[in-house]
Amino acid sequence: MDLTQIVLMLAIFIPSLVLHEFAHAITATALGDPTPRWEGRLTLNPLAHFDIFGAIMIIITMITGFGIGWARPVGVDPRNFKKPARDMVLVAVAGPLSNILLAVFFGLILRFMIVANYMISPGLAVFLQLGTLINLSLAFFNLLPIPPLDGSRILRYFLKGKAYNIYRQLESYGMVILFGLVLVLPGLFTVLIGVPRDFLFSLITGLAI
Repeated sequence: MDLTQIVLMLAIFIPSLVLHEFAHAITATALGDPTPRWEGRLTLNPLAHFDIFGAIMIIITMITGFGIGWARPVGVDPRNFKKPARDMVLVAVAGPLSNILLAVFFGLILRFMIVANYMISPGLAVFLQLGTLINLSLAFFNLLPIPPLDGSRILRYFLKGKAYNIYRQLESYGMVILFGLVLVLPGLFTVLIGVPRDFLFSLITGLAI
């Protein structure tokens, strides 16, 4: 990837990650937890959501041509929810859902321009394609059941008994597992993220990838 592509991807990545965390924060607040407000997370200011490890992950994976990462997780206290287990899942789902909706926004603009035979510039076309692909990648990446990703909170809801206890013990190693998989088995992410991402990209935009 050249410098122009990296800058363009970062210009999409940062607002997309900020929206992702903002979606977590506003959902938790709507469900009765004031923690995001107390921590200053009900904002679209990128600095309020910055996470050094997530940023490193973005840079490493962007250089390899994939591009995944995360912002600082929103603090949530489930004791403030009426139905803690269910509401934690709703908060977790809100982040990836925001990225899917943003991908639909970018993708449909591109599709309507093509269908209407609008004279779209190559630069705008690339921007809309990247906006769709990056947000779909973020959504499916964060749905992986590996802590600290959102998928781990969703999976935890469905685990019971011994399986739940074992999973909770593995959570402290989640970051190590995540970095290890990215560095050692990058092809795994091509399957788990790339396949559903490419399918939805074609479904939304009408373009093959």
